[in-house]
Amino acid sequence: PRGHCERCLCGYHGLDKYYITYKCVTLNQQSVSTFELFVSTSIFYLLAQLG
Repeated sequence: PRGHCERCLCGYHGLDKYYITYKCVTLNQQSVSTFELFVSTSIFYLLAQLG
């Protein structure tokens, strides 16, 4: 199974380790899911940043 993450896909150059981890796991399944999950994670992280 592919273990490396495609940073080009996410567009964010390693903002948080959570992004990389989730993307790796999802990328193992499907690329489509990676985009969906990443969007959800980015929004959640953004909200956390804003507080």
